[in-house]
Amino acid sequence: MSETKAAELRTYTYEELAGHDVYELAHSGWTGEVYWSEDSLYLTDDDDGLPMLLPLFYEGPIPDFRWDAPNCISLYDWAEIRQEALDKDAACFERLFREIDAWLTEEDRQAGCFWILGI
Repeated sequence: MSETKAAELRTYTYEELAGHDVYELAHSGWTGEVYWSEDSLYLTDDDDGLPMLLPLFYEGPIPDFRWDAPNCISLYDWAEIRQEALDKDAACFERLFREIDAWLTEEDRQAGCFWILGI
């Protein structure tokens, strides 16, 4: 009998990407000029947990959120999305938020935001 593993959403580094359609998380200083940065994190649409995460943006604090365009995400809204996600399915989202928390820089924290660049 095979064991079914629960979906676990995670981030990827630039070096880990293998030609997937991805959503890039860029630091607060992103100027709109450079995509596919080596210091960005990436979410791949191959992860089973991504469809559970998407509605937490546009059904939650960011009703005009677009996954096909750059979005500046305030850390306040991010905290709300994080709490909702962990309440919904901590097993799926815990690693994702731990990785993003570790990636955020002091500059991101001072600016109070980061970017999610659309697919």
